[in-house]
Amino acid sequence: MSLKALQEEKQKGFPEPVYVVRYEDPFFEKQAISIIRDDVFSMDVYDTLDTEHPLAIQTIADSLCVMPMFSSKTMATIRNVQKLKAKELENLNKYVSKPAEGSALFLFYAVPRGGSKKEDTTKLAGKFKLIDMTLGGKYALNDWIMGECDRRGIVLETKAAEFLKEIYGDDLELFSNELEKLSLLGSKKITLSDTYETCFGSKDFNIFGFVGMITRGDTAGALSMIEGMRDAFDDKFHGAVNYGLSKGNTPPEAFKTHLMLHIAMRLNADYPHELFVTELSRACKSK
Repeated sequence: MSLKALQEEKQKGFPEPVYVVRYEDPFFEKQAISIIRDDVFSMDVYDTLDTEHPLAIQTIADSLCVMPMFSSKTMATIRNVQKLKAKELENLNKYVSKPAEGSALFLFYAVPRGGSKKEDTTKLAGKFKLIDMTLGGKYALNDWIMGECDRRGIVLETKAAEFLKEIYGDDLELFSNELEKLSLLGSKKITLSDTYETCFGSKDFNIFGFVGMITRGDTAGALSMIEGMRDAFDDKFHGAVNYGLSKGNTPPEAFKTHLMLHIAMRLNADYPHELFVTELSRACKSK
């Protein structure tokens, strides 16, 4: 993944006439387009999936040949290029083979997770600059987290990183938003209790203590701990509970029960908190 590479190209004034931006997560597409459009007076963004305004590659190619009035370069972006029909792909290849001088065309390819590095882009003829934003490799998520933390000037403790990964998984947009909130705490080193504060509005909340009370049958203590919590029983909270359960000697039945309770509380905002705690406590004691 390389938002940094895109930033570097921007600093050079986007010298290449054609860029291919390859990504798996829509979060990267949004970030990339934001970087490209920043400080740009005008840039049209087209989408091959837009049924109201059917894509016409030749019209886009013609517009890139016109010198802009208020900027030094004519720029355009086409989203979901992987969905182009054969005829439009042929027209696009004609342009890529001989692009207009003083212009920059950005082609965004959405690919499935774990797709081939050469997938789709091999269909393009001519020369282009590839900006690869895919999360490939076993440690890709960890690398992304480290990069985002470095950019914000913070360091995540191991337990804090594990906790956030359990809650957000690979939802990079939510993960990024949480890291942004953590960076505003004013502390360079981010602890597990810091993540509790930004996630649940309470630095005193302890997911292990909460789950421990449930497994011991202390329903009153568990309910007291979450009383008045800002985000009690939202998706983040359930992710935290699942994380807490995974760290103990928890029977499989408890995870199934928690999933069913999570679904029930999504469907019914008034689902009794007491019932959640007692049902999960009972499941934790099953063998």
